[in-house]
Amino acid sequence: DPRGALRARLAEASFPMLSANLIEKSTGRAPSWGNLHPSTLVEVGGVKLGIVGVITRETPQIVMPAHFAGLDVTPLAPAIVREAAALRRRGARAVVALTHAGGVCSRHDDPKSASACNADEELNQVARALPAGTVDAMIGGHTHQGVAHYFSGTAVAEAFALGRAFSRIDLILF
Repeated sequence: DPRGALRARLAEASFPMLSANLIEKSTGRAPSWGNLHPSTLVEVGGVKLGIVGVITRETPQIVMPAHFAGLDVTPLAPAIVREAAALRRRGARAVVALTHAGGVCSRHDDPKSASACNADEELNQVARALPAGTVDAMIGGHTHQGVAHYFSGTAVAEAFALGRAFSRIDLILF
């Protein structure tokens, strides 16, 4: 079973594994693996926080074909929109998107200006594609580059790799 180890790690995890855009080709639905969820609702400091997880559209090209056979990755933005709305209906006061999708920005001195960011990078494209207010923040990964900018009014961060830096986004809720 090429996905046996993955399913075993999912079962062992004491937290939910998230992917709102991984589907089985045969059904068009998420795999029914234990502990794999599109999103989760947690309480932090008395505030309900929704967290949506998505994976890069590059996944089919970067995962061994035998391990990804029968699976597909749907576009990130619609999956985030769907799950963010569901989380808000469940009482989330804020929603954060955790993405295994990255961006690239050459400078970080002006977070309000995305002119130093590569508009073609997946994280930047997804952030721009989301309707205003869909999520309160996005955290990226995958490219191992730095992002600390606002895209379409949403705070977006990616913290390089290997502990070289960290990202911090403060959400102020009224």
